[in-house]
Amino acid sequence: PSIQVVPPGSDSIANSCIAMATHPPHAGTGSGSGSGDRGVTRGDASARNFLKACVMSGVRWDGRSKGEYRPLGVQVKHQHGLGCGSYQDEYATSGSARVALGGTAVLAAVSLEICAPDKLRPASGIVKVSVDCSMRSGGDVGGSSSNGEKGKRGSEKFGEDLARHIEMIYLGSNGSSKGCLDLENNLSLVEGHSVWMICVDCIVLDDDGNLLDALSIAVREAIRDTKMPNFEVIEANEAGSSGAGDIQLTDDPNAYWRLKCGQVPILVTLLPIDAEWIVDATSEEEAGANGSCVSFGVNARGAVTASVMHGQSISALEYRSFDQLVEAACIAGRKVLASLDALEKEEDFYHLCN
Repeated sequence: PSIQVVPPGSDSIANSCIAMATHPPHAGTGSGSGSGDRGVTRGDASARNFLKACVMSGVRWDGRSKGEYRPLGVQVKHQHGLGCGSYQDEYATSGSARVALGGTAVLAAVSLEICAPDKLRPASGIVKVSVDCSMRSGGDVGGSSSNGEKGKRGSEKFGEDLARHIEMIYLGSNGSSKGCLDLENNLSLVEGHSVWMICVDCIVLDDDGNLLDALSIAVREAIRDTKMPNFEVIEANEAGSSGAGDIQLTDDPNAYWRLKCGQVPILVTLLPIDAEWIVDATSEEEAGANGSCVSFGVNARGAVTASVMHGQSISALEYRSFDQLVEAACIAGRKVLASLDALEKEEDFYHLCN
């Protein structure tokens, strides 16, 4: 995918990326970007037949191959400077990223807290994600916007499910004493007593399909953009300290370090279409499918770290080999991560975004 880095304060990322996402031949004329405004209903036979014909021909309605992503735009530091002057306020939003994947747009902002660690992982940091879908434009979630409280409850449940799936990929492998962030970063302040909690609050600005993948990219890039303040642990035997030691954060806002995310995966969702599959499905493609898809957590090495099934059981999916889906996800995820990580190697990456 092509990736853009856009200076903060610019709205061009959403406009440019959404403009690059064209509509299929059967799209309606509604003003929204989701399937609810384009005259495509989920499971519609004609839409499914059209989608199947495109996939079987090797070219989707927007000209992409089955393994190709839409244009991907990344903007970091979108919400920095929201503090009120104090050091704590300065770090209230420690990192952020805005991502546009075709017509899907999301925003992620990181705040930092100090908390007690999990008893099974005394030196491992904690990643907590929330997703707000209240601004979501697109298909219905538990009811239309005119459906009042039912639609609100459905939107909240949808956001909770999305957050849970993203948190899953940060836990690391089953039985591991470390999460994926802990493999390259020391998130323990006082082992067994205090660790960093990285809270990532996400807002869905627009949903034109493949929302989970876009959110996972935004969360990763917001974490990579995060400024981790230096600190000092005052030992318990020193005057005024108690317990395992007091933690004193530096008063210098320029004394910080950045998190390494080289082993942090993203989610790659594949949508099975009979015996074929596609990545980065649009809302029309999602509406024309049977409601089943599978997401894989893929790291920069192309290894699968987690998987989650959406919709029907795996046995009901219409594809020839599960191994083919795994291989396709690994290839797609590795390509996206290589492009994202190349931005970090650019000498002017943070200069462009400051």
